[in-house]
Amino acid sequence: MTPPEGIAYLLTLPENEPVMIFRGRDAFAPAAIQCWAILCTSQGSLNAEKHEALKPTRDKGDRAMHLAAEMREWQRKYGTKMPD
Repeated sequence: MTPPEGIAYLLTLPENEPVMIFRGRDAFAPAAIQCWAILCTSQGSLNAEKHEALKPTRDKGDRAMHLAAEMREWQRKYGTKMPD
């Protein structure tokens, strides 16, 4: 997500909802996103209807995995920074 897309999305959230943002230069961001993505992609059910209902969550996890890979590539190119 680009910064303008992120800002537009944040404006749709309730003002009192806690939010955390990871920047591409954050050394821990790709790993944190990957952990979250694993939780999403592991959601399923033996019940076919419930399994299908969880597909959007698994798809979001897949997109997050791609984002983590993009962040790692960006970090190789531009460097990292410890969280401050």
